[in-house]
Amino acid sequence: MVTKKSAKHPYYIEMIKAAIEALACKKGSSKHAIVKYIRENYDVGDNTKNIEQIVRMTLTRNVDAGNLKQVSGTGASGSFKLAVKKDSPAKKPAAKKPAKKAEAKKAPAKKAAVKKTPIKAAAKKTPARKAAVKK
Repeated sequence: MVTKKSAKHPYYIEMIKAAIEALACKKGSSKHAIVKYIRENYDVGDNTKNIEQIVRMTLTRNVDAGNLKQVSGTGASGSFKLAVKKDSPAKKPAAKKPAKKAEAKKAPAKKAAVKKTPIKAAAKKTPARKAAVKK
């Protein structure tokens, strides 16, 4: 039975978030700068192409998921920032009062006050006038 070795570093998304926070670039951090930070601060091994591929895939997946925001570029090129999630309960719209629904239900109860109007007799048709014959 083969057992999986535990990594000596945290998940890549956690390392990427730490890199973006530590770099604190106003316009966002590039993939190159993020990879450089991860290599310097974490024990991820010597295979640089493997690390770059994993960071690239992690960046694109988390931009699609909404965890990261891509400021410029497409795919894994460009600059990245942490996505700001709005979880403040103060911005939620106020709930509607149920009293309005109760008033709407009371209105149909007044059926007795409605007067029925008699149906008007059909209008009598007038015979068509014959065209006057010119002499």
